[in-house]
Amino acid sequence: MDLSAQTYAFAATVTGFSVVDSFLGDEDTTSLEEKAEAMRETIRREFESEKLPSRVILLEEVAPKRRLHGYATHASFNPVSRIPLKHPPFALCYAMQRDFILRVHRYLSLFFAINTQRKGASERMSLSSSASTQEEASAAEEEERGATVAPITLTERSMIGLALLRVFVGYLWFQQLFWKLPPDFKGLFPYIVKETKFTFIPGYSFLLQHTFLAGCTSTSSTAGCTLFVPLAAGVWAAELVVSICLLFGVFSRLGAILATVLALQLYVGLSTSEWYWTYGTIVLLGFALTTVPAGRRLGIDQWLAPRLQAAASHSRMARWLSWLV
Repeated sequence: MDLSAQTYAFAATVTGFSVVDSFLGDEDTTSLEEKAEAMRETIRREFESEKLPSRVILLEEVAPKRRLHGYATHASFNPVSRIPLKHPPFALCYAMQRDFILRVHRYLSLFFAINTQRKGASERMSLSSSASTQEEASAAEEEERGATVAPITLTERSMIGLALLRVFVGYLWFQQLFWKLPPDFKGLFPYIVKETKFTFIPGYSFLLQHTFLAGCTSTSSTAGCTLFVPLAAGVWAAELVVSICLLFGVFSRLGAILATVLALQLYVGLSTSEWYWTYGTIVLLGFALTTVPAGRRLGIDQWLAPRLQAAASHSRMARWLSWLV
C-alpha cells in the first residue's frame, strides 16, 4: 500500500472523504478501490479491539461522546466505502481520542511536508538556474564592455598636472584685467566695436549695438554710451572671478564654466578677424577644466570638498556647491 493511500485513509477517517479529497485531489493518482482498501485496513488495525467493550462502557462512555460530537446514525458506516463497521460506537469513540488525532496530524504533516519540500526544491533549482544564467550573461556583458572600454583612474601625478594647468589658465585671465581697468573700461570699447564687424552669427552685431553701444555717438570713444560702463564692469568682474577661482582653486568648476562662456563670446565675435584657433583653444581649456575637479589639488577645494560632501546629505545647497569644487 503506497504512502498516498495510507495518508488518505487516516485523513478520511477523521475528517471525512469530502474534506480530504479537496486537498489531495489535484495530485492524488490513487484509485478509489485502493482508497477503500486502505480505509478497511486502517479501521481494522486502529479501531477494532481484540476484546469487545462491555455494555456498561458503551452506554456510559461511548454513547454520550457520540451525541456530544453530533454523529448521526450514518456514522456507523465508513464515509468512503459505506461498509458497515463491526463495532461502530466504539470505533467512533476511539477515533475522537486525542492521541490518535495527533498521530493522524503528524502523519498528514509529514506527507504534505514531503510534497512541499519537493516543490520548493524544484522551484529553487529553477530560480537558481535562471539566476546563474542571468549572472553569467551579466558577467559576459561586463567582460565584453571591459574589453572595449577600459576604466580610467586619474593618478596623483595627473591631478597635479591638471592643477598646474588650472593655475596657468587662471593667470591668463588675470592678465586680461589690466588693459580694461575701471572706472571707464576704455580698453574694452574697441574690441566691442570690432566684434560688431567680424561676428559670424547673424543678429549678434545687432545685440551688441543695442546693449554695449547703445547711445554711443562715435565708434572711437565711449562718449554718449549709456550702458557700456555697467556692462563692461560686469565683464571685468566676471574675468576677476575666473582668475580668483582658477588661481586659488576655490570653486574651480564655477571659474571654469565662466571662463568657457567668456571665451566662447570672444570666439563668436573675433575668431574671423584673427587666427581662429587662438580663441578656440581658450574655449577648450575652459571646457576641459569643467570636467575634472582640478581645484582639489594645490587649491582650497581640497579642504572644501570633503566638508561639502559631508553636508550634502541634509543640505541641498551643499549638494549643489559640492559639484562646483
